[in-house]
Amino acid sequence: MVWSSSLNINSPSFSLLISLSFNWFIIFFNLIIKISHALLIISYSSIWPVDSNFNKNVLSFISSYTQIDTGEYFILFFPIFKFIVVVNLISSYINVPLGEITIREFSDGELWVKYEENIRLRAAAALRDEPDLLTFSIQAIARGQTEKAVDTYMMGYNNPDYSDNMKSLALYQIGLIYMNRFNDQRDDAKAREFFTKHRQEFPSSRISSRIQSHLAELNQRAENPVFVPAKELLNNLNREELLSRPNIPYDDELNPMSERAITEDRIEEAVTVYTIVYENEASGKEIRSKALYQMGLIYMSPYNSQSSRLKALEYFRMITEEFPDVSIRPNVDLRITELLNAQ
Repeated sequence: MVWSSSLNINSPSFSLLISLSFNWFIIFFNLIIKISHALLIISYSSIWPVDSNFNKNVLSFISSYTQIDTGEYFILFFPIFKFIVVVNLISSYINVPLGEITIREFSDGELWVKYEENIRLRAAAALRDEPDLLTFSIQAIARGQTEKAVDTYMMGYNNPDYSDNMKSLALYQIGLIYMNRFNDQRDDAKAREFFTKHRQEFPSSRISSRIQSHLAELNQRAENPVFVPAKELLNNLNREELLSRPNIPYDDELNPMSERAITEDRIEEAVTVYTIVYENEASGKEIRSKALYQMGLIYMSPYNSQSSRLKALEYFRMITEEFPDVSIRPNVDLRITELLNAQ
């Protein structure tokens, strides 16, 4: 007799094995579902207020499916659980009470659109409040990631290879993040702490004068301690005005800080920050070259009151000479050609 190592799927024994395995799976899964059902109601009730219409509807929905078949329970339970978790995470950020959210709005993407719009609104408001904010700092404020940004900047501050000016810039950005009025994690005391630390350790840095002006602003706030939450400030803004791009057709490669520098004639301040980044060798060639590139774009812009074709060419050529193999090199070559052809 020859034994085969394969199992005949058409045999009665195979069918019996599959049937028993499936039945045991159903029994086990039903047990898990019952436990999960109880835990879900307990945990859900403890996390969100029961008096919310939204929450009452969800709890009623879950409770009504206690006795249904396992397959139907899984199909219905998983989407609603995912819906609860995701909506809760973004509801506070989109400034819509949970009780006013409908499944239709969520499935149609309306909430996600508003969530993204609110991020852009907060970013624009934060930058208007403080034009010296770097893009990384702006995004930290807009996305509620203050502590993450502080940790990142402190890594730079503690890096022995970083220049003093770069370390001072790290402390400066932390102070700006903490004192920004549109930051939900605003903390004037911490802002003062980092500005004071900057003044003590880097009294002759390129941005020392700005440290003094921000400390003076914090002193004024302390004298008139009227704290308005960031969300309230955002609600009072003209959304359309703030979210609309200026009528000036800026170059698409200008970052928000560079655009703001041109709009508000703060070229010197922007160049100072970019120069600090460029001079810090530990930043790496990609970041250093992009700092030069932004300065070139600023001086190349026809909307810059201090525009200079020669300065723009100088910054672009520094990239080709010092960082010939960086990712933005093709763009730099195009800019140089454009400037030379404009003579």
